[in-house]
Amino acid sequence: MFNPDPSAKSVNSKLPKAVIMMIEKNNIVMAIKTLAEDENISMDEAKVRIDELC
Repeated sequence: MFNPDPSAKSVNSKLPKAVIMMIEKNNIVMAIKTLAEDENISMDEAKVRIDELC
């Protein structure tokens, strides 16, 4: 099957599904908080990671 957005697979493999869903719903703040808590990293690090992948 043709995947029109090849970057979608890399995002899915590097971020938890719950975080991806938050990003898709434009709930970036909650996505950052959730990623920071889940990965035990700072919110700044979580923001950078999300920004790099999206």
